[in-house]
Amino acid sequence: MEPTLVPDKDCSGVIGGEAAADDCGYCTGGTTTLIFNQYMGCDSTCQGIQYDCESICGGSAKNDCNGECGGAAFIDYFCEVIDSTELINLDSRDLT
Repeated sequence: MEPTLVPDKDCSGVIGGEAAADDCGYCTGGTTTLIFNQYMGCDSTCQGIQYDCESICGGSAKNDCNGECGGAAFIDYFCEVIDSTELINLDSRDLT
C-alpha cells in the first residue's frame, strides 16, 4: 500500500492553502484578509511611516467624512461642510 501524501498547511492553518508570511511576519493572502506587506511603511520598515491620501510618504492629508482627501467635511451629527457665513436650517433635519 502506497502512503497518501497530505499537502502542507499554510500559515493560516489551511491544508494546501496559499497564505504565506510577508516581510513583516504577518500571515497574508489565501483565506486571510491581509494583503502581502500591508503593514510595510513607505520608509521600508514594518509598521513604519505611511502614505497619506495624497500618496505622500509621511504626509498629513486625511480623508474627510465624505471620503474627500483633504476635504473640510466633518462628523458632528451629519457629515457636511459648514460655511460660517451660512445658516443651517434645522427644521429640515430629523432631530431627536
